[in-house]
Amino acid sequence: LHPTFLAGVKVLAVVTGHHEDVQQEYEEEYDVTLNYEVTMCPRCGKKGTAYFEGILQIRNQTPDVRKMVYNWLENHKNVRLAKEVPVASGADYYLSNQRLVGQMAKYLQGLYGGELKVSAQHFSYNHAAGKNLYRVNAYLEIPEFTKGDVIKRDETYYYVLGVSSKVKAENLMTGQQENFPYEQGGARRLAIKTTQVS
Repeated sequence: LHPTFLAGVKVLAVVTGHHEDVQQEYEEEYDVTLNYEVTMCPRCGKKGTAYFEGILQIRNQTPDVRKMVYNWLENHKNVRLAKEVPVASGADYYLSNQRLVGQMAKYLQGLYGGELKVSAQHFSYNHAAGKNLYRVNAYLEIPEFTKGDVIKRDETYYYVLGVSSKVKAENLMTGQQENFPYEQGGARRLAIKTTQVS
């Protein structure tokens, strides 16, 4: 049956009983039309539609990051992907649950590091509930470098030990370990070159 399906079914209702003034039980029959409507819950009703409550924007996305996005969605049934829009350096994911947009972005930031910005934008008003409705946008820029890379920052060379919201790296000039925040364009990954020594 499809949602919004309406139908009327005739049923025979048999009523039995007795009255306090009459010892004998009685039985009566009635033809009754039973009307019913097939509906869907609010969450299921949004499946297959373009409805969304937030956008997760990922930049410098790798195939591994994209795979992790879909794995996360597979394990969280209370959020649905309305659509994925590829952009030059990543993708925008339109999600059906605004609460989980920021949660998913923080999870990915914990895995891959980077700079995260989360904002809410008013887009409608729910008259029945008497409240404003917001869409959440989360912008995650993942570093172009990762553990094991050599980067140049402020004229200093570093060997990257780990990346989260901060970069953990060894200063190749002093041998000291340093931590510094990831900033867009703040460090440049150096290309790996090979040479032959004879």
